[in-house]
Amino acid sequence: MKKNLFLIAAFSGFVFSQAQVATAFVKGNTKVKVKQNTLFYVGGDVKVGNYTNNDKVSNEGNIRVTGKFTNDNTDSDGRNGKNFVNEYEKGKYYGQLIIGGQVSGEIEGDLELTSSFAYHPISLPFSDYTYGDMVRDAFAGRTVQYHGYNPKPNKNYDPNRYKNPVFVWNNETFTLDHVVNNSTPLTPGNYYAVNTMEGTLAIRGQKTQYFGVPQAADVSIRLTGYEVPNKLGLNVWGEAYGSYISDFTKTVPNGWKTNISDGNDADGGDFGDNIFWLGNPFTSNVDLGQISNLLGGKVTAIYQGQSNKYTRKDGNGDAVHGKVNASLIYTKNGTGDARALKLRPYHTLGIKAEDLSKDETQDFVFKQAMKTFNIGSDTPNTVLQRGNSASVVYQAGMDIYDAQGNDTNSRFYVVAGDIYEAEAKGEGIEIYNTSFNDAALGAYTLQEKEDGSVAENLVENKVYINGVNFKYAGKPIQVVFNAPEAGNFTFKTRLNETLENSKYNFYFEDKKEGVVKKVTPDFEYSFTANGKETDRFVMYWMQTPSQLAPKEIEEVRTPQTIVFKDFDTHKVRFDSDWKSADVYVYSINGQLLYADKKVNTQNDYTLRLGNSTGVYVVKAVADNGEEVTKKIIK
Repeated sequence: MKKNLFLIAAFSGFVFSQAQVATAFVKGNTKVKVKQNTLFYVGGDVKVGNYTNNDKVSNEGNIRVTGKFTNDNTDSDGRNGKNFVNEYEKGKYYGQLIIGGQVSGEIEGDLELTSSFAYHPISLPFSDYTYGDMVRDAFAGRTVQYHGYNPKPNKNYDPNRYKNPVFVWNNETFTLDHVVNNSTPLTPGNYYAVNTMEGTLAIRGQKTQYFGVPQAADVSIRLTGYEVPNKLGLNVWGEAYGSYISDFTKTVPNGWKTNISDGNDADGGDFGDNIFWLGNPFTSNVDLGQISNLLGGKVTAIYQGQSNKYTRKDGNGDAVHGKVNASLIYTKNGTGDARALKLRPYHTLGIKAEDLSKDETQDFVFKQAMKTFNIGSDTPNTVLQRGNSASVVYQAGMDIYDAQGNDTNSRFYVVAGDIYEAEAKGEGIEIYNTSFNDAALGAYTLQEKEDGSVAENLVENKVYINGVNFKYAGKPIQVVFNAPEAGNFTFKTRLNETLENSKYNFYFEDKKEGVVKKVTPDFEYSFTANGKETDRFVMYWMQTPSQLAPKEIEEVRTPQTIVFKDFDTHKVRFDSDWKSADVYVYSINGQLLYADKKVNTQNDYTLRLGNSTGVYVVKAVADNGEEVTKKIIK
């Protein structure tokens, strides 16, 4: 039998194929393959016919359909989407699909439940999808047992409920609820969990297939302000809040982490309040770059724990090697790891909301415009709500690599900014690594006092993003490094653009070896460690202690003209000292594309780049002669 083969091949780099048609038909039994790093763009509708054999549309890359999507395939086992597959290959790629119009018919999405979680977090990007469908797909047709909730007399707690196969996070009660009704529809955008512990260990580390109708339209999740009771307060399942509630933006209250059975209660204050857990509702990455606009502007930080792993070299994310304390966190201050703002299909996230009073409601909206194939860590749009006189932050991140040169995906950040001044009244946000444990490889910093000493009462707080004010120059920021097994390691740095383009620096010291190094963009430092190093590594802002005596601490001026992305457009925000500016836009080859003279610097300037993709160079020249040049990718 003759087979039709439609192959879109990526020979090098990124390949773009485009079909400008009213409807693109894929005839039944036609073998189609969209390869990794390839974009197939259909400027209209797509209609896929019924398949009677094992051929399929195999998507290892990216497919964008601006119109409707229809898949007429049916299958006797109910898995009707097996002829159109968003493929997943561990450490290599995952296929993505963006649909602009209405959807009819299913697709298949592949996923691996790793061994990192007992209750594996997952988001399901399908409409008209039930818990029965989730159980069918997650456990690959295996028979599972439901246990429900049957507490003993005079007790609210039933440990058997944890044996149920699937769960959903309840953002109204801050509980992980088990599910026993297979006919209940799921909500795209919710956080779900699959139990990989009770008789289902065979699914861990294996690829499973999920079949459903892709969610295409906007998804709105209503969230209500919530206050966590005291440590010994019980939720609806009889579980003490102190046994599972954490907060990556707050210091842990005294006594909160002590044994629950000791009977000593603790008032958590606002610890744990308004942390909500959500999931990607779409079959593509989601760009959360407009963090300052999410949830009515009340989002303080975004958190991603890491489940499925992808290699950095393929542009699809990061690989995690061995046991590490891995997470991605980004704040509305523009601090932390910007990769937290790109949410992959099937992945979940946590958000912390400030200034959300109890019982106040806000909608978290996943908009179609947030869909993206990009997984890179572009500078996010934290500037969108800030004027051109706003503060800026200077940030250095320290990544840990193993002896083989693998990024262990463990890191910490040090930040300097005037938002950490006392006068800022808490505007500066610090983040804590609440999941860090001493059985895993990693590093964190300790909370410091203004005089440079460690805050002993906060020594248990493992600081992931440590912020200091500009006057904290030449004073130590203590770093704790933990290596459960002896080995050779390397610190490498990632600087934010503000620090990289400034005259200011952080410094790194290894007290054990007597080494002090300036933290530059190409900073690397290799060392050997075994166990926990609590008094070896130190970071300094602006200067080292030896430099402090002979010169005054200079005042830090933070003039900024920046180029930032606002969804599909790029804009320039000018320094507050600039009265007017000339803006020049060049191709990557140096050809001047256009120039605008005497631009009003009081408003953001939108670059006229059209619809074409490419690399551009933007130069802004102020009336006072200052220049800023920035390369952007559209």
